Amino acid sequence: RPKIGFGVPIGNYLKTFLNDWANDLIFSKTLQTDSVLNHNIIKKIWQNHIDNKNDHSFLLWNILNYISWKIKIYE
Repeated sequence: RPKIGFGVPIGNYLKTFLNDWANDLIFSKTLQTDSVLNHNIIKKIWQNHIDNKNDHSFLLWNILNYISWKIKIYE
């Protein structure tokens, strides 16, 4: 049988043990002053994800990595 991939439950991770890390990035000064991303929309997306209204895990993972990268580069 050929190899098959497996999914990582990133949505669940963002709600549990990555929650503090994600919160720090979403409410960071870097995101608030970013000229590419709208921090108000991202905060709403984050809240919807945390409240189990929608699963935005893929989008949030990309945003969080972008913010993390930007913090490491510019701060």
